Amino acid sequence: MNDGPTIAPGTNSYDKDGCEDPTVICVNNNNYLVYYTGWNQTKLEGQLLFAEGKNMETLSLKGIAIPSHEPYINPKEATVAQLKDGKWVLLFEYSNESRSKLGRAFSENPDGPWKIEGEYLPAVVNSWDSYHLSPGPILTDSLNQTVMFYNGSDENAHWHIGWANLDARGNVTKRSKSPLITPPKGKDGDSDISFVASAVLVGKEIWLYYSISDKSTHRAIITLEEQ
Repeated sequence: MNDGPTIAPGTNSYDKDGCEDPTVICVNNNNYLVYYTGWNQTKLEGQLLFAEGKNMETLSLKGIAIPSHEPYINPKEATVAQLKDGKWVLLFEYSNESRSKLGRAFSENPDGPWKIEGEYLPAVVNSWDSYHLSPGPILTDSLNQTVMFYNGSDENAHWHIGWANLDARGNVTKRSKSPLITPPKGKDGDSDISFVASAVLVGKEIWLYYSISDKSTHRAIITLEEQ
């Protein structure tokens, strides 16, 4: 690890007070895109930004990927993936009606421009994911299935991790009725939160990385089996 940050708050208004939630995309093995949230404390405003560079040491801000505006206030937590039909999809969390919702945008290219196509994967009434939603990683596994992991919570902000199967165009074909991962019972004062961060495909296994109670990072191994 470098001694200093790869991306730090800048002199512009977009990210002068904070940078967080990085999502890295390697394009053609010789160029990197990093989507991240920039924060302006004066305006109490977050925007989804992206930086580009030949390596992690040469990243520079390129602009706003998803701006903050009604109804997509304070977009963050980007997930970017190429679907089976060739299009690129960007999923993001945003604030609306005092809830965290999940939005979806499409582009022909990994660096945009992005066209937002409304709310995606809405909350389910009387379910573990009935109130807040936030996207997690998308990958196509060794069985050629496209899966998205996501974070959902009830009205008490008890966040757990679920999954959804996607078709070639990114539409949901199946969704978990119960959480895939819930946090173990913690110490007094620990929050009831498990939050997915990233996933990688290793042979016939999915290695899923997630946090517990905003304190510790863990890895779950999901073994893929032919049906």
